[in-house]
Amino acid sequence: MVAFFFSMKYGPPSPLINIPVADSISVIHPFHPFKGSMKRLILLLMLSSIMLGIDIDYGSNQYRFALVTDTVAAEPRSRSDAMNNAVLCPLTNARYGVTAITFRDLSDASVCAVSNFNCIIFPSTYFPNTASNALVRFIRDGGDLLLLGGRAFADTAYEHDGAWRTRDEILERMSSRVRIAVDCDLSGDWRHDSDEAVDTTLSLVPGYRGRSLSVRCDQQSRWDMFSCALPRASIATDANVLTLMLKADANTPSLAVEITKADGTRLTAKTPVTTNWRRRYLSARSFRSVPSPTGNAGLLSDVVRIGIGFRAGITQYAKGMHAFSADDIGTLTLPDDIANDIHFSFPDAFDTDACIYTNACAAVPWTDYSPMLKLPTIAVLHGGISAVGMSFPGESMSIPLLSSIDEHGRREGIAAGMAVYFGAGRSNVFGFFGVHDEAFYRTGGFAALITDIAGLLASRTLGTIASNRYQRMLAPRHSNAPTAFERAVLTRNGSQTESGRRSFMIGVNHFGSFDSRFWQHWNPEFIEEDFRRMTNAGINVARLYGIQNIIAARERFAYITSLARAYGIYLLPVLVGNTSEHYDRVKLTNIVSTIAAACRDEPSIIGYDLQNEPYPDGLSKITNNGKPLASLVQYADGWKSYVDRTLLGARTFRDATLPLPARFDTKAEHAFAAYNGVFDQWISWQIKAIRAVDARTPITVGYDSFHALLPANNALDFVSYHAYEAPLSLADIKANMTVLDRLRKQFPKKVITLGEFGYSTASLVNEKPLDEDAASVAEFAHYLYAFANGYGGVMKWCLNDWPVTLKERYASWVPEDRSVFNAYARMGMYRYAAPLVGVPKPIVYCTRFLRSFIDEGGIGGTLTLRPSRAVTGTGYCYSNTNALFIGDTDYADARLSFSTGDDRPVNVLLRWDVRSLTIAASRDMTVTLKPSLIGTNAVCDSTPALSVDSAGIRIRLFAGGAATFTVKPR
Repeated sequence: MVAFFFSMKYGPPSPLINIPVADSISVIHPFHPFKGSMKRLILLLMLSSIMLGIDIDYGSNQYRFALVTDTVAAEPRSRSDAMNNAVLCPLTNARYGVTAITFRDLSDASVCAVSNFNCIIFPSTYFPNTASNALVRFIRDGGDLLLLGGRAFADTAYEHDGAWRTRDEILERMSSRVRIAVDCDLSGDWRHDSDEAVDTTLSLVPGYRGRSLSVRCDQQSRWDMFSCALPRASIATDANVLTLMLKADANTPSLAVEITKADGTRLTAKTPVTTNWRRRYLSARSFRSVPSPTGNAGLLSDVVRIGIGFRAGITQYAKGMHAFSADDIGTLTLPDDIANDIHFSFPDAFDTDACIYTNACAAVPWTDYSPMLKLPTIAVLHGGISAVGMSFPGESMSIPLLSSIDEHGRREGIAAGMAVYFGAGRSNVFGFFGVHDEAFYRTGGFAALITDIAGLLASRTLGTIASNRYQRMLAPRHSNAPTAFERAVLTRNGSQTESGRRSFMIGVNHFGSFDSRFWQHWNPEFIEEDFRRMTNAGINVARLYGIQNIIAARERFAYITSLARAYGIYLLPVLVGNTSEHYDRVKLTNIVSTIAAACRDEPSIIGYDLQNEPYPDGLSKITNNGKPLASLVQYADGWKSYVDRTLLGARTFRDATLPLPARFDTKAEHAFAAYNGVFDQWISWQIKAIRAVDARTPITVGYDSFHALLPANNALDFVSYHAYEAPLSLADIKANMTVLDRLRKQFPKKVITLGEFGYSTASLVNEKPLDEDAASVAEFAHYLYAFANGYGGVMKWCLNDWPVTLKERYASWVPEDRSVFNAYARMGMYRYAAPLVGVPKPIVYCTRFLRSFIDEGGIGGTLTLRPSRAVTGTGYCYSNTNALFIGDTDYADARLSFSTGDDRPVNVLLRWDVRSLTIAASRDMTVTLKPSLIGTNAVCDSTPALSVDSAGIRIRLFAGGAATFTVKPR
């Protein structure tokens, strides 16, 4: 065997030190976001070892480990030695064989093989670019992994100049070899290309070296490119990296770089910029054509022009001044693997963008796993990336081990976990630690845990236990739902029960839990947990996708509806997801009538949504007696002319004149009639089929375009619209919510709702990450606007995040370039932590508080949007005679004041009556209640005041918790 046994050059084993957790740390916090679901899952999993009669042999020394001891030149040797020792000492003390291997060994399939060792330990995040194939084979053959130090395989190492180095280090060493193609000091061939007239200043000024290009422009968030010819003679024939010096103002954290090839093809890449000069490197393969997602596999030798600036879909900014400078544009030739910096993809242990945390004060047991595993408490300050194990349906199960907690005992992330594979021909266990800090791994608690994990790995029983537990989770079950459940009746300003109790749709879209979309994998335990999440968030209506899959099995429909009744949630099923599912009238009407017949006597069904986001081109292909519904080709020009002249093209038709104006001319009149006729026929077919079996359930269509305004929609019972204007500014957010007003102008007598809306917490707003707090303020403002102005309700997209790892596996429609698409994976109300554990985002606390306010008789009110330091530029103030809701970074009036101290806003929510006042916040916050609001004889029942003086009562609120002040008799 090429690999050698670990020598003792790292010294004798260090003593094991058990560090107790501080007594003041509370593991269970009163506002703990995780309920008992995951504990139920793990306890059952662990107890099943006893029920199955499996004998677990802890400490088997037949199980062999390999420890990757190589690292990159830039990493301090002291850290790599310490991390190696952290696992070497406890494992050798437990008499396990530990083999040291290098990056070259890891890349050799004859060494990296299960015939040589059972488990590979990676003590750091560095991974050699040459080892991917060998490691994949090792995993497929049943090898286990232990991953330490942060996000596994995040940093690729390349052998260069006699050492293993990171790409950044190599680029720094290669910077002197850049071949300059454009020296801005000598070039005056710059021009401005734009699709809009903008106020622009383009000049050559003293800069990086001599004169540099300097640009200032009133950027229009679309396409503004400043370009210069690239002399082909100045580019090496094998050049594969474009490099340039860049800097920009603080409002411009990224720029688009465009190259034009000799054949006229334009390709664009995006690069970050800072306020200081930095050299940027862009490989030829990083340039993409727009809008096609296909990559450019060629070199740079045929590039004739370079542009720098802004491009819609690549960079997104609200209108405003932007400035940047550029110089020393050139090319470089690197080995392809270094140029393209392709990372090894290993989604099993860490979600692509799992939670990063920095302020954990200790790691404590996730739950009690005795007798199988004794978990330590590790009381050291630490941070890292949450070690979220991916759970693939029927293939694997995630087992969190240690929770990273803050000073109040609340979970910040997952310090350690395991993923157990038991299906798809695999049997593996991966242990992973996302903690960055070396001190964590030097503790006695870690040494004890790694030894116990080794025992579990050696037992080779976890796969069987997990597989059996998963099968039990799939067993059919029934909910003992109450039989008394009132139907809801839609009214112009909301809904009400048959007994007359008024309500407002605090809704959400739902199409399966974290690991199962459109109910492809039926897991009753996961489904019920989703209903618990909805109840926790105050949701009373769920727009439900995948109803055809549910209806196909009657027991599944019975289970879903029984949960709806048990948890008090109305269902709005979407009957058809896409036109392509039913391109024939008979098939279409048969399916909608079948669903309606199943739903008509079910009181939890509040309505039918005929289809998600239909468009005329698709609908016109539906056949009727063998003939397509319509041919729209001859009307296309007239329709486009009408849409352009009425300003309907924008998604929220923000500048349109409504109600819809006259058709202008005969050509537009005929086009309008043809397009409206397609929707009229399609809607009427389905209404007729439904009404034949269900005479009363309301019907709508979930539109996301101006086709919602067509007269054909008068046949529907209520309006449902999907609004997704990017939240680049207060004006954009206002346009998104006020689409309700424009719909009301067209349909003044109908119930108006937002069937979908929401903001992704993985997206960029003005090229800055959209934090969960800013997203919650913008989203909650939509609920409040609809509530204050008498609309029917709002349904956020969606209940759960869909982890990128799972989305990429199961979303077959995702294009090759997934960067934009994957932003949609973070649009949920809950983040993924484990299969049965959803971490509430701040919006959950807001909708829950609104629900309690409405249930206590709240109605109406006034919403005012206000400028804010939040990344969206948006805050709000909602007031009522007995409520005050504020979403902002700072606020002060005669009743309330607070400041977050940063650019992340907070929702501070108050409601009161003659007896009490309740206050809550969506993030930890200190607020001051003024005497004019609270009175002098009020006593806080749940949260101690930090101070009480003439300025008011200063109290500390925890995210999601509520403090109640009760008025005491004098």
